[in-house]
Formats: sequence, C-alpha cells, structure tokens
Amino acid sequence: MKKITVLLFVLISIFSTDQVYGFQKEEKKFSREKYHAVQKLFILEKLDLSAENEEEFWTIYMNTQKQILDSQRKCRRIRKELYENDSATISESNKLFDELFQIQKEELVIKENLMKELAQIMPVKKVLKLPRIEEQFRRSMIDKIRGKNND
Repeated sequence: MKKITVLLFVLISIFSTDQVYGFQKEEKKFSREKYHAVQKLFILEKLDLSAENEEEFWTIYMNTQKQILDSQRKCRRIRKELYENDSATISESNKLFDELFQIQKEELVIKENLMKELAQIMPVKKVLKLPRIEEQFRRSMIDKIRGKNND
C-alpha cells in the first residue's frame, strides 16, 4: 500500500510539473506575439500610413528586425566569449573585437537598407520619424513594465 501511495504521488508530481512548465512556455510565446501586435499598432498609428502601404511596410520592417536581432545575438555571443575567456591571447581578443565590430557595421548597413527600402514606399519624412517612434515605443513598454501606466 505504501509503495502504491508513493508511486501515485510521484506520477501526480511529474504530471503537474509538466503542465506548469508547458503553460509557461505557451505564455511566453503568447507574450512575444502580443508584444509584436502592440508594436505594430503603435508604429502604424504614429506613422499614419495608407492601408496599401501598411502591409508592405510591416513586411519589410519585420524582416529587417529579424536580421538585426540575429546580429545582436552574434554580438552578445562574442562579448560573452570575450568576458569568459580570461586566458585568451591578445591576438585572439583582437580577432574577436574585429569580428564584433564587423557585425556592428553589418547591422548599420541593414538599418541603412531599411531606410532606403522604406523611402521607396512612403514619404521620406515618415521614414525619418521611424527611429524616434521606435524609441517612444520602447519607452512606453519600459514604463508599462515598471508599472507607470502613462498611456
């Protein structure tokens, strides 16, 4: 009887733990989707684009954001490597620095190409507003996270 009780307790623990972690993964996924939805509404509202330009803008914008995110991940990996590798030689460190700066240059080229592509589908004044709108969005999200509901 005691073995059955222990076995039942272990099975219930495993089952409930799996559901909790599965729910957290699903919740995290939802929050990323929700973030992008809120970001899209915010940016498109501020830019005041026509319906035909909105779809094209958002496709170009999100593709570029994915490229930028990939380059930022590469930079983080290199920085982590630099910080963790205390025994690296000067030449190895210089090589990592060069790689880091090359990735950052590529990121600037990606951003430049974004601005050029967007200038072809919308007025240049609106393209120039985009970096400021992105910063406003980041600030509003930080304020919401900190509990400042300044909508």
